[in-house]
Amino acid sequence: MQITILGATGKTGTALVTQALAAGHRVTALVRTPDTLTIADPAMTVVTGDARVTDDVAKALAGADAVISTLGSMKSKDELLARATKAIVGAAQDAGVRRVVVLSSFLAAPTYKANLLGKLVGGMLKGMVADKAAGEATLTRSGLDWTIVYATGLDKAKPGIPVRVLSPTETVSMSNGIARADVATFLLAEVTGAGHPRATVVITGT
Repeated sequence: MQITILGATGKTGTALVTQALAAGHRVTALVRTPDTLTIADPAMTVVTGDARVTDDVAKALAGADAVISTLGSMKSKDELLARATKAIVGAAQDAGVRRVVVLSSFLAAPTYKANLLGKLVGGMLKGMVADKAAGEATLTRSGLDWTIVYATGLDKAKPGIPVRVLSPTETVSMSNGIARADVATFLLAEVTGAGHPRATVVITGT
């Protein structure tokens, strides 16, 4: 399978690239600075570009069967996710790539229940959450086979703990966590298996 990965230089993105290559898939990584990539493999193609630019994303989607985004930014003023999702949707529609999986934060999940600490953190990250929400709104209106994965606190749990997909009635808080490696495994399974097309899922380990 040919998988395009955005956010490949991040911690979760690196785990995702590693697992995809180990499973025998071909990977195209769109990165702004190739020197920051710590992985080199004959089955990986590196495209230099900006995920917020439709033409750059289109180059990375050439021949792709699916795209996974693990993009994230603490700088809400950049509107990274809002702009990148718009570029992903446009490029995917033009290229005929139907499957799009996006990693988001549990802070943006509808089932997130904030305690006192969570409210303080949420207040500080209000702009980031709004950026994610704007991008997700674009994706859900796209008509593509999208999945939005809300992961709880990254690396707040040991790797190998069975991943739980929460039911719509369950809530998550700052006490829940999951290992990045397990998030990467779940994201990869979303595009290689039946997955959860046109749905949002909240995952956690603890």
